Amino acid sequence: GQHLGMIENPCSYENASHLAKTIGSLKLNERIQSKKLSEIDLKRNLELGELQVPYEAFLKNFRDYTYFINNRSYEREFVLMESQLDKNLKLFQQSIEQKKIQENELTLFKEKYNRAIELMSKGIISKDDFDSSKGLYLQKRYSLKGTETNITSLEISIEDLRRNILTKKRSFNLENERLLLNLNQSFKTLKAELSLWEQRYLLISPIQGRAVFTDI
Repeated sequence: GQHLGMIENPCSYENASHLAKTIGSLKLNERIQSKKLSEIDLKRNLELGELQVPYEAFLKNFRDYTYFINNRSYEREFVLMESQLDKNLKLFQQSIEQKKIQENELTLFKEKYNRAIELMSKGIISKDDFDSSKGLYLQKRYSLKGTETNITSLEISIEDLRRNILTKKRSFNLENERLLLNLNQSFKTLKAELSLWEQRYLLISPIQGRAVFTDI
């Protein structure tokens, strides 16, 4: 309805009108999404009388949530962890392929070593040739063990990264929900208090028109 006047109170009509206009475009039962934050024009240092407390609470929650949304530290951490996970997965796959090659090489050199043992026992090859064959076999076996150890380390690292990413995302979602809940609750409280303030202090005509006051 049309405002005809205001009963005297600590809150100025201009400030209350600005506040009503600012939050009036958002429905009371609508969750404030991050994309709507840019639409809210909140002035500081408003003198609102009994609306001051709910307004300050809403302003604090608004600042907390906008800071959280605009702070890119979570996003940077996600990017770094997912990038490291991708690298480790590629290294893991490369190590698996390397292990297959080394297993084939080890089989080949083990056969050569077993043949060298037999030839050495018959005195067909020298001790130096035998030692050379044994050294190559042990070298291949050691390399395979190193690759297997590396694969185990990568598996642990991949599992840790996946768990940390899930934990970080869960933490982000919980904090986002908490801050958004606080923001919406304070928003609803402010709208309710503003509505009560209007009922107490504003003279509102139920219809549009021009008020005429006559002397009695």
